[in-house]
Amino acid sequence: MTKLAGATVFAVVLAAVILVVAVLPAEYGIDPLGTGRVLGLSKLAEEAGAAAPQDLKALAEAKPTPIGNKQLATPPVLVDWNRSSTSRYKVDSRKYELPPGGKMEFKYQMKKGTNLVYSWESTAKVKYEFHGEPNAGPEGTYQSYAIDDKEGTERGYGSFTAPFSGIHGWYWENFGTTPVTIQLVSAGFYSNAEEFLKSGHNTVQLEDVR
Repeated sequence: MTKLAGATVFAVVLAAVILVVAVLPAEYGIDPLGTGRVLGLSKLAEEAGAAAPQDLKALAEAKPTPIGNKQLATPPVLVDWNRSSTSRYKVDSRKYELPPGGKMEFKYQMKKGTNLVYSWESTAKVKYEFHGEPNAGPEGTYQSYAIDDKEGTERGYGSFTAPFSGIHGWYWENFGTTPVTIQLVSAGFYSNAEEFLKSGHNTVQLEDVR
């Protein structure tokens, strides 16, 4: 019993020392012995206080907003996560067949900061690159977003935000020995599209959702 009591007292004393020497200076900025300043622990409390998100502070201070007989805590408005548009979004669906060795490009005209979601699927593996070309800039300038020019793939799904105003879309190449069919479906804030086929270049007009 004497040993157990001694061990208990020692553990309590040790916990108190750790609390005063390390925990209080690092977590709360309380440094009665000055050890936090010497060990650099007081800076942790200062940095934590400076890094506290204003959005969380506003959320904690928000007052409930009555809706009927319910109470809804109104969160702060996070404007960066909502991008309004002056026009309706468009929905597009199209299908292409590529013969062995065939290749093509299809791109949407998008303004900087606008978005689209997309999915494309092929009946067999194709090489592809998802990239964009700016409206203003030296000829031949482009930016690649995703590429598979070695093993190839049968599908691609995702969402995209245009980093600049220009045309953004896909290059596909059938490196197999049989024809493949590619189905593309998308929705987004684009205006029109550009087709680059073996037969030539076409501008594709797209309609707003009604």
